[in-house]
Amino acid sequence: QPVIEEGNYNYADLRGETGPIVYPGGFVWIFGLFYKMTENGSNLRIAQFIYMAIYLSTLGIVMYIYSKAGSKFFRPVFLSLLCVSYRLHSIYLLRLFNDCVAMFLLYLSILLLIKRHNVKACISYSLAVSVKMNIFLFAPGLFLVLLAQGGIWNTILYISLCAFVQLVVGFPFLLYFPVNYIKQSFNIGRTFKRYWSVNFKWVPCAPLARETLLQDCHGIFTSKLFGISLLGTTALLWIVYSYCTGGKMSR
Repeated sequence: QPVIEEGNYNYADLRGETGPIVYPGGFVWIFGLFYKMTENGSNLRIAQFIYMAIYLSTLGIVMYIYSKAGSKFFRPVFLSLLCVSYRLHSIYLLRLFNDCVAMFLLYLSILLLIKRHNVKACISYSLAVSVKMNIFLFAPGLFLVLLAQGGIWNTILYISLCAFVQLVVGFPFLLYFPVNYIKQSFNIGRTFKRYWSVNFKWVPCAPLARETLLQDCHGIFTSKLFGISLLGTTALLWIVYSYCTGGKMSR
């Protein structure tokens, strides 16, 4: 935050305790606000109260979405399971990850889609992407819903709105140092530490003698082929899903 206050919008100079920034501009603005609200990042208690409000708001939205899902097997008592997750409590009140803000905005977007407020839904979705880029993986689902509700031309307008929001939140960075901003905030080729992986710790990867900020092993887990295969599998599953459900959604 001090770097931004000094008028430096070079993403190459923005970094924290875990290394250089790797998130889009929305992350900078939202957490810059949190920085101010928590007395320049020194008041952890205020930060936990902020995240508690985000946590409870997200739970409320998710419960509403489940209640509108329309399944004959749905029972309100099942929603109590959402409140007993130790991992969620840890992420929201101990870790204070940016995932919490991103997922709140994503679920808010889904709620707005349910209510057919598509403009507000697209704005909320794009803001979620601006906090953490992995929300972009939900883009095919958003595209299918928009397509089913409004047709191809309206969908193009909504997607253009999402792109416009990205331009707005990244404007000062794009204005002065566009290459550094795009390279760091939308870098899909970077590797991650296997230590933090939840789903792929079983993938072979030999520990490095000296860890880097974003890599702690070398092997299949960090290979480009593995990353491309995951991305390709995701795309393939979306194509299959859209083919199998496209007719139902249009009805």
